[in-house]
Amino acid sequence: MILVVGYIVVGIDTTGIIGVAIRPVNGIPTETTDGILQDMVGYNNKISLYYMPQMSAKEIDGKVVLVIWALQKSTDHILSLRT
Repeated sequence: MILVVGYIVVGIDTTGIIGVAIRPVNGIPTETTDGILQDMVGYNNKISLYYMPQMSAKEIDGKVVLVIWALQKSTDHILSLRT
């Protein structure tokens, strides 16, 4: 079982504390998405207990945004090893 813990959307401004997206979105230049994904892999390699979030480029309001999903796998197997 995989649980979605949270997400980050790169290329969208928000209003206030609630984080409501301002439309139309700003987006990011298409040519920068590969560089951002490569940077993310480098940052992930620095995390103890390597973690690789799911990332995808999406089109919103005719602009490209990058969605970074923080996923968590079920820890049932880890808990069972402790008992």
